[in-house]
Amino acid sequence: MELNQEELKNILTIFEKMGMAPKIDSTSDFKTWLSDMSKQEGSFQGPDVKPPPPLASAKEEQTPTASFHYFPKIPFFSGEVCKDTPYDLWRFEADCLLQSKTYPHDVILQAIRKSLKGEAALIAMKLGRNATVEILLTKMKSAFGTLRRRATLMSDFYSCSQREDEDVTAWGCRLENMLYQITEHRSIPEDEQDEMLRTRMWDGLKPGLKGVAAHKFDAITNFDDLRLCLREIEFDLRRDKSAAPVKKQSASAKMVNTLNPSSAASTKEEVTNLKAMMEEIRREISELKEQSQVQAQVNQQQIYNSPYSTQRSHNKRDRHPGNVSKPQVEDAYPRRPLPA
Repeated sequence: MELNQEELKNILTIFEKMGMAPKIDSTSDFKTWLSDMSKQEGSFQGPDVKPPPPLASAKEEQTPTASFHYFPKIPFFSGEVCKDTPYDLWRFEADCLLQSKTYPHDVILQAIRKSLKGEAALIAMKLGRNATVEILLTKMKSAFGTLRRRATLMSDFYSCSQREDEDVTAWGCRLENMLYQITEHRSIPEDEQDEMLRTRMWDGLKPGLKGVAAHKFDAITNFDDLRLCLREIEFDLRRDKSAAPVKKQSASAKMVNTLNPSSAASTKEEVTNLKAMMEEIRREISELKEQSQVQAQVNQQQIYNSPYSTQRSHNKRDRHPGNVSKPQVEDAYPRRPLPA
């Protein structure tokens, strides 16, 4: 590509504005000058352009830094009954943390150690500093794991029933907990587990609730749906029971309760005291009657056994016309012969 004089002049003007004054008379001189300038460092840098700073060495870039880990939260476990978290729930959290593979094993091990308290923490301490997660979990299972066999758990599952003070939610959760312990011994398919829970919940249901929801068991083939339906029926029964009509009070009782709310309680207490007093009086009267009857019998017996009573009985017998004896006059006064 050849440049004319006018183009060369314009190019020289541009370079002069950039602070350069190349000596070129032809196109070949311009090409030669460009090649020479390209070989030099910073050939196209203007007077105001600063060279980039030198790159730092690898040793200068390395600065001491500290790495911090976020330890996942696991529920506290001490091994004591009815305190902190049960062993099954604690072990489930630890297993889920291992299965997620989100944290390295050393972080999970530290999180498990931080969750232990009491006797469980002492067991972990006895394993030493080099114990792995697997060794620690095996030790915890041997110390706190369930000892009930699968046959015993199955027997308890099929023989349990809903308690009188237990609602449908608590009843279903108790069944699920028992089935979870069974599956820890041997895995059971999910569809079979659902059927076991559905049939056991219905068979162990309270008679009153079962009678109302008798048509729901055959229509619903899922455990969760059956539990939800039974909860709704249970809620309706409680609402109807709470909305039952209250026994009507008399006008005088309403007036007394309205004027003085505490008078009803005081009146009831007075009636109770009066009843107690009447019962005490009745008991004392009965005792007095018994004592008087006994005293009368004793007095009568004494009268019959007295000597005066015996003499009177003999006198009465002597005064009787049939028992009067004639005096023997003949013996006392001899009879005289009659005159001729």
